Amino acid sequence: MPFEADVAIVGAGAAGLSAARLLAHHRLSCVIVEGSTLIGGRLRTVRRPGWQMPIELGAEFVHGRPAPTLALGHGAIELVHVPEQRVRVGARLERMPDTWQRFAAALSGALKAPPDQSVAEFLRRARLPRDQDDLVRLIVQGYHAAPLDDVAARPIAEDAAHTAAGFEQFRTARGYDRVLSSLEHGLSADAVRLQLGRRVTHVGWSPGEVTLQTTGSEGTARLSAKRCLVTASLGVLQTLASEGGILFEPEPPAFRRDLSQLGMG
Repeated sequence: MPFEADVAIVGAGAAGLSAARLLAHHRLSCVIVEGSTLIGGRLRTVRRPGWQMPIELGAEFVHGRPAPTLALGHGAIELVHVPEQRVRVGARLERMPDTWQRFAAALSGALKAPPDQSVAEFLRRARLPRDQDDLVRLIVQGYHAAPLDDVAARPIAEDAAHTAAGFEQFRTARGYDRVLSSLEHGLSADAVRLQLGRRVTHVGWSPGEVTLQTTGSEGTARLSAKRCLVTASLGVLQTLASEGGILFEPEPPAFRRDLSQLGMG
């Protein structure tokens, strides 16, 4: 069976679209398969009449000035500085002055903690004042999106110390959807095909050949490529095939074990 592309890409988020653009630049043909009917993965931008800024339902902030992020969409990201954080207290928003400095100070005792000591254990041992304890819990669970029992305290403390030294936080002035549009428009129509609304259910592979089985509103289909790049989210990869995930045959060595030790945040 002839190959339909040099590379089949699973997922049309920022990673999949960026990879396709780069591969096409090197004259490799690609087909991107995306289960959703929209591109963007976890990026979702909403615009409302009268609002000066777009509303981000997915990724929102740009932490610092990371070169890989700013390179997305060839300059489509225009940064707006976020001068302060606010937290909801009841029905109102209250300012959180010096948030990162206070967070780093509260966790300073964890800089010498054992490498496997969790944040939860650190808090039990440190017995911080109530306001510091609440702040650590708020940022670790909300900002880092990490369960207190599952994340080590020392790397969080090290990151906090580095962040407090010169942290800047931004939003995208024009919205992440402009980045996605730029990425999509940057794809060569001759080299890249985009299939939306088709979920990959099976990836069968052998050296030099990959076959994908997909399903969508028009039924099931198969496509073949020389290589496959999987950019699906961690949640999709951790889902068993019997529960709607992707079946890999043969499954890479230690695939499930390694996936079970990864977490978002």
